[in-house]
Amino acid sequence: MPGVLGICFGHQILAKALGGRVERNSTFGVQLGKRRFAIGESPLAREKLSGLGQQITSIAAHGDAVMEIPPGAESLGQSTPCCYEGFVTSNGRVITFQCHPEFGGSPFGREAYLGLVDAMENAGEVEGKLKARRDTGDTDDQALRDAVLAHFEQTQPKSAL
Repeated sequence: MPGVLGICFGHQILAKALGGRVERNSTFGVQLGKRRFAIGESPLAREKLSGLGQQITSIAAHGDAVMEIPPGAESLGQSTPCCYEGFVTSNGRVITFQCHPEFGGSPFGREAYLGLVDAMENAGEVEGKLKARRDTGDTDDQALRDAVLAHFEQTQPKSAL
């Protein structure tokens, strides 16, 4: 079975499909912009995210949050506004993140993120000045993408080709 990567809504829908709990984040509202989250303490989290330090800075853009991860999964990180920032299943086939590692570290990612911010602003989902939320610099997104790729390289069967 190939591996599955869930980002943002993918993180949420995989959590729910595998027995976790997802809710609207009524306490903190829409999370938008650069955020830091602590890497989980489990050996699996430390293994999967080795080389990233104790915290990760990435881009957030969501209003729902995973409140409980699926049974048997391990947390990859937590934050106050988001509860679970990611999880990995015990067999390593599913790995998820609430953040958007695809947005940081590239001009295309920056443009995609700014388009999302504009759409959310136009839809009335966020209020106030968004200048600070438009900053996509200085994230750990490339290192996070590298860690995800390394994870799947280690967990996938080698092709006969």
